[in-house]
Amino acid sequence: MMAFCDYCDRYFSNAHALSQHLRYSDNHNFPCWSCGVEFSTRTGLKEHYVQSRNHAYCQYCDEHFEDREDLIDHNHDNHSYCPSCNKVFKNDFGLHEHNRQVHHYCVSCKRLFVSASNLQAHMNSSTHRPRDVVCPFRGCAQAFVSKSALVLHLESGKCQSGVDRRTVDRYVPAWNGAFFECYLCHTEFRSLDALNQHLASPFHREKVYRCPLTSCRVQFVTLSALCQHVESEKCGVARFKSVQNTMDNMFSKMGRLTMN
Repeated sequence: MMAFCDYCDRYFSNAHALSQHLRYSDNHNFPCWSCGVEFSTRTGLKEHYVQSRNHAYCQYCDEHFEDREDLIDHNHDNHSYCPSCNKVFKNDFGLHEHNRQVHHYCVSCKRLFVSASNLQAHMNSSTHRPRDVVCPFRGCAQAFVSKSALVLHLESGKCQSGVDRRTVDRYVPAWNGAFFECYLCHTEFRSLDALNQHLASPFHREKVYRCPLTSCRVQFVTLSALCQHVESEKCGVARFKSVQNTMDNMFSKMGRLTMN
């Protein structure tokens, strides 16, 4: 079927020949037939294709698709594409820089994460950190990437020493010089037996580990959860030297734990 150009008063053998004529001729405007609008330049028409929701158009390949799903598949397969932002970049380096600046992104692994906490957990994993926190108990040769990972190991009851969560919770209290003080809730007792009864009560099955930062005070059920909170630097408590010293002192003496 013949195709006709109204601007030039010319017939073409088919629609494709007309399209090629309209694309490269300088004698008339550039129409978008599906939208019924015209543009003075080819660049203006392409910008329309890109911005209009009526078109599924790849400006890099100058190619139209049936729908946006097909366009997205095309971008995935052929271009440096960010699906979260629906943006196409000139090359992989451009996508890499975009991810680095905008998303939760591990630069060295070139890997995206859904949240800042997930990225922080990845950065604290053995992928990026050495396993230099050694279990202090004789007969257990395991090493961990963080203090919280060590505490979790002990709380799980899997350590060959036999230490478990109950043992860890009993270790936290200490004699303060005048009383037996519970460092979980800071209640003082005149005898060790009274303190032990307190520790065995249902109260300490609740969230009794608290962030020491006044503006935070988030509560946790286990010591390992509190340690993970400190290491995550979510509230900034890890920046305080006193907190760092307390954790270092606690872990340096961890080997004194007994099952008695």
